Amino acid sequence: MFKKINFELEKPYFDNGVCKWYVDKYFLDFINNKQDFNLPKLDNVFCFITTNLKDVYDYVVINNKQEVLFTYKYDSNGFEQLLFKLKFCKISKYYDEHENK
Repeated sequence: MFKKINFELEKPYFDNGVCKWYVDKYFLDFINNKQDFNLPKLDNVFCFITTNLKDVYDYVVINNKQEVLFTYKYDSNGFEQLLFKLKFCKISKYYDEHENK
């Protein structure tokens, strides 16, 4: 369900002059909600689409300390890889919370 964002209409969340950061609403919603078999939300995790001066776009997932957790290309393959990785993180968190008791 990869859809390209029109970056000319979107306002960057952050722009440091070298890189622009756009909030990815689809993955942010996926991270912050229980979905797919009631898997838990991921706390302190954020997803952005970044672009540099050469118009190279990437998905970037960071934590609340602004540490990069992982990145994927902003294309349909990167979308699927990121979705898989986030589902894996949710499954891991579920097992940590429920199976280790």
